[in-house]
Amino acid sequence: MSNSSHEESAQKAVEYFLRTAFGEQRQSLWNARTLEALGYISQAAHVEPLVGGRRNANGHPMDWVAPSFWHAAAALLEAWARTRLREESLTPESANQYFGAHWVFRGQANPWPILPSALRTQLYRQHNHNFVEALRSYVATHLPEEEIAGLSEYANLSHFSNAAAMGQHYGLPTHWVDFTFHPLVALHFASLDANAAAPANHPLPGHGVIYRTRFGKLQRMQDVGLIDLHLELLPPWVMKRWYQQSGFHVSCPDESEDQWKSFTDECEAIHFPRHYPKLSQKAHVLDEASIAGALAPPDDPFYAVQTKIVLHRWYPSEPFIEDAIAAIVGCCAKDPRGFNADRALHAARKAKRVGSPWMNSMIGVPRTRIGMIMADPMRIAMHYLFEASSVHTPVGVHLDPAIAIAFGSQNRRLFDTLADLSQSVDLFGLPLMCDLVAEAADRWNDWVDRRSTTNC
Repeated sequence: MSNSSHEESAQKAVEYFLRTAFGEQRQSLWNARTLEALGYISQAAHVEPLVGGRRNANGHPMDWVAPSFWHAAAALLEAWARTRLREESLTPESANQYFGAHWVFRGQANPWPILPSALRTQLYRQHNHNFVEALRSYVATHLPEEEIAGLSEYANLSHFSNAAAMGQHYGLPTHWVDFTFHPLVALHFASLDANAAAPANHPLPGHGVIYRTRFGKLQRMQDVGLIDLHLELLPPWVMKRWYQQSGFHVSCPDESEDQWKSFTDECEAIHFPRHYPKLSQKAHVLDEASIAGALAPPDDPFYAVQTKIVLHRWYPSEPFIEDAIAAIVGCCAKDPRGFNADRALHAARKAKRVGSPWMNSMIGVPRTRIGMIMADPMRIAMHYLFEASSVHTPVGVHLDPAIAIAFGSQNRRLFDTLADLSQSVDLFGLPLMCDLVAEAADRWNDWVDRRSTTNC
């Protein structure tokens, strides 16, 4: 069989898996058709160790190369599915086998090492924290002094780290990088239009790359101070695409290139050949509209118009943030005197679409109505957590406790509110999700107790 025939076969296998696992008629991963489709992508999941590539301390290859984009896609989707399918129900006794096992991904159109945007030019190196502080100050001036139910449960928008999250989401140069729990999102970003570029002496110029590692490994890297994980959940109105993309952020404490290189060395890399500026092999199944539809719950009316929204390049988040960021960066880039906070804020306030955020309309709303108003955004947050951490067995669904508890620990108030509201307001299935989170917490505690006993 010719190379083109192999590639076409791999593409068909991936597209069939996407239809069965993420199409409108999707069912459990244990559905017979989905398992059949998984068998097809297993056959197409062809990657080989890169000759002369990195290996870890155990000799396991860290650099892989696929013969085509579709073979790489098959390999990533198979790995994602295999970590989420368990033949037996999960018990505290089997916690060691699945704790933190889920893969996380980052897609890049060129095989550069992982590096945040703030370290890519001298301008951004000098002024990154100024950019974020200007954005934080700007957003803070739009927040009411009193707490608003429905907003205050989420991470505080006026905190520096959350301003950095918003900035990263809307293109502000920061010291953070994006990761995702879903390979489709990473594949989408690795297939975007780009100019051909690669580091000097790179063995694979003209290749895209998907970096991947286990979530549990990220937690261990955080424990030793190599990285920080940012899992705070911001209001969906502000970070809608971030939820759609199943995203989270990683940063390095000392913000140095050496530390980012050390982090890159801990991640596996799957390379695939591609054309520039456009990836000729990419089909519509991996464009932005299709990805949004594939990752949305099919029965959720909130997402029913998602594809149309994406196609029109408009998102139901506050455009004032996006415009403010463009104005802040533009002010600094054009001003030879360097960064000035007052001038940056003045430029932001003159941005075209700047106005009062949605949250002012929530002041004075009765709590019973707030519960209903919060139902959709709460469901978005819980669907996000569910998709990030779910483990499917023949008899039900569990959550990977490493992921569930990591999010719970950084969003305590939100989860407390969920539990409270679910007692009095129909949050469209959220009581079940709260039960799953509680179950994951119990398993986490059991796992910690057993580890403590073993280490004594």
